Amino acid sequence: MVSFGLFTIALNNKSIGENNFIIFLGIGYFFIGIVDMFHIFIYKGVSIIFEQGSQIIVVQFWIAARYMSAITLLISTLLLYKDVKNLRTYLIFFSYFFGTIFIITSILYFKIFPACYDYGQGLTQFKIVSEYIISSVLLLVAVLYFNLRKNMDNKFFYYMECHLIAMVVSETLFTSFFGPYDWTNIWSHLIRVIAYIFLYKAIIETGLKRPYAILFHKIDKIDNELHIATTKLKQEEQQRKMIEEMLAQNNQCYELIINNSSDAITVSNKDRLIFANDRAARLFGAENPGDLIGMESLCFVHSEERDYVSLHIERLGSKLTAPSLIEYRVVSLQGKVIDVEVLNDYLLYQGKLSYISIFRDISQRKQISKLKNEIRDNEKELIETKEYNKLLTDFFSNISHELKTPLNVILGAIQVLSFSGDADQPKNIETSLKINLKMMKQNCYRLLRLVNNLIDLSKFDSGYLRLDLKSQNIVSIIEEITLSVADYVENLGLTIVFDTDVEEKVAAVDADKIERIILNLLSNSIKFTDKGGEIFVEIIDMDDQIAIFVKDTGIGIPADKLNIIFERFGQVDKTLTRNREGSGIGLSLVKALVEMHEGTIKISSIDGKGSEVHIILPVRTVEGTVEEGIAEDDTLGRSNVEKINVEFSDIYPAADIM
Repeated sequence: MVSFGLFTIALNNKSIGENNFIIFLGIGYFFIGIVDMFHIFIYKGVSIIFEQGSQIIVVQFWIAARYMSAITLLISTLLLYKDVKNLRTYLIFFSYFFGTIFIITSILYFKIFPACYDYGQGLTQFKIVSEYIISSVLLLVAVLYFNLRKNMDNKFFYYMECHLIAMVVSETLFTSFFGPYDWTNIWSHLIRVIAYIFLYKAIIETGLKRPYAILFHKIDKIDNELHIATTKLKQEEQQRKMIEEMLAQNNQCYELIINNSSDAITVSNKDRLIFANDRAARLFGAENPGDLIGMESLCFVHSEERDYVSLHIERLGSKLTAPSLIEYRVVSLQGKVIDVEVLNDYLLYQGKLSYISIFRDISQRKQISKLKNEIRDNEKELIETKEYNKLLTDFFSNISHELKTPLNVILGAIQVLSFSGDADQPKNIETSLKINLKMMKQNCYRLLRLVNNLIDLSKFDSGYLRLDLKSQNIVSIIEEITLSVADYVENLGLTIVFDTDVEEKVAAVDADKIERIILNLLSNSIKFTDKGGEIFVEIIDMDDQIAIFVKDTGIGIPADKLNIIFERFGQVDKTLTRNREGSGIGLSLVKALVEMHEGTIKISSIDGKGSEVHIILPVRTVEGTVEEGIAEDDTLGRSNVEKINVEFSDIYPAADIM
């Protein structure tokens, strides 16, 4: 009766239920009731289905119904956690229907259901273990209900917990069942009746009395919230009416305040001015405020800004947002352009919703701001001029030193040669002549390198420096450049290593410019690496890019100097007594040549441990030779050896320094 009553409640509350829990539970208990009826009708003494009741079949129907109860309670409880809204009722019904048919046929006809009772032996192991499993599931369901207690009706929670606990006690007593008239069997059934009474009170009684509040109190909450919202709306409506009445009753007070305001104030309705104070008349050049009444509200707005102001008013009117502050220009009746700051808002004026504008003349403030900006710009230009003058001063000081040093060496060598004629030993004359000629030649290379770099920088700045791009193997180019200086580097007591992960990489480059880049970087590495150090040149293929690394184990660069290393005339040591020569324009030219190839260059260094230059060039190809602008002339027709001598002219071997 309780099972079928639960099914009836579930069907009647299907359309209004807040959760599918009760529907699932009702369908499940309907079929549990059917299986329980088979259990009763086959029982010895009832024997409606069979003339002679079979205790074995009776116990099989019992344990089948208990498994169905445990599974139904567990799944329905899990639905409370998931809160599934669109549960397909017909699928659940037919699942239970076919499951029930299977259980009945497996027991009565196919005889495949596990044995649960043996005459003379009592319960089978399957029956006892099943009772413990069912009890465990029921305890789990009780724990799940306990976790949901805050969201449940108190009575429903209490009755369901009592039902589950009574069911666990009943099932536990059934584990010691031996015969129908055992005391454990009698007490188990009595406790089971009590358990179903609790289920009746939890579901059926609650469903009949309060079908909308089986689990949650949402309706009560909605009623309370609706009541609160209604009360709040009524209060706000009363406040609004009171404010409107106050505004309507105090127009004279408002007009008194507005007329004596230091700001110009106008009120508009239907795009026409309906009020203006004395200050507004003075601002717009009228003799008295009455002359402004009836004029268009935007007639004084500058023609260039009228659309902007009109759009602003429309947005303010459509949204009825908080007051907004904007700046624009107005034109007085005399044609004077005035910068104003305007506060716009809506108000109730003479019982009508109107548009108020409060104007403040900010012409003087604009002038002051303009003067401040001009002063700021002038200060910036002054600072830039000072920095430029300092740059020029450093440049001329540096260039003077660079020009003076090789000239002094050449002059000294010439003077030594002029005295060589007085020497007695021809051998000494020949040796001195060779040393001084070598020194003169190296310093001539220094002067040539300096002049070439200055010319190239000048061409770059004026846009005349061009690339002669050809598709060629860049790996081979860099390898040949590295090998060409290997002997020179080894004679200085250094080691140079070339490495690549690709043997061929065709890219559109200017081979002459690439040579200038690599020789300049190698020159710096040699110059700042002590005897016994190492220099590494490495190439890494990056598909559509190629990376070139030049690394040394030299003295490195301080961290605070890395940001100026690529600047024009930027040097780590700018004193005229520095240990290593250089104009400070080599790396600036290298950066320019790399960027002309649309590449990037960076440098990293650890002071005292060495430096590493990273060059990334894009890999692209051209058909044939691409000429861009005027090709550079090599007026001296220098060989590779001479190019190396020119680029390495700042490096003085210890044996050659006099």
